[in-house]
Amino acid sequence: VCLNDFINSNHNTLKTYYVKLTRSAIKKGFRGSTRTHFFYEAKKSMATLHTQYGSQSISFLKFITSKNNGKNFVFMINPSNKKAYVQSSINSFSKNKKIELKTNDIILNPMGSTLYDLNKINSNFTEHLFKCKSSVPIKCYFIITDKDLEDFSVDHI
Repeated sequence: VCLNDFINSNHNTLKTYYVKLTRSAIKKGFRGSTRTHFFYEAKKSMATLHTQYGSQSISFLKFITSKNNGKNFVFMINPSNKKAYVQSSINSFSKNKKIELKTNDIILNPMGSTLYDLNKINSNFTEHLFKCKSSVPIKCYFIITDKDLEDFSVDHI
């Protein structure tokens, strides 16, 4: 199934979407360990990610920025039927120095999603800690891309 067939796209705007899946056994018994996988394809790369069952109220991500002008994002999903009030912050570290660069309050609508841009951080620091705390459990994914969004990688947080 190609999800792009179901999404109206305007190439000049960025919109986030997510899909909620339910697995069921074909026959009686255990479902086994097979998980549904999503394949992401860009101009120069492809990635795969299996579905994630667990949502969390608190998430942490330690990441390092590179000098190759790559971009970093956190994709947040609210799978619940309640609004999620998310408090997030980014701390940066360098040789015993620590600064809090950015604090944001985000509201995720029920069954909603957003793409959090980690690129507006101080380039004098290379090590960073992203933290978010939500009023309801949410799912977070870390996305790394090149400067043109043609090569990318995606993983669970």
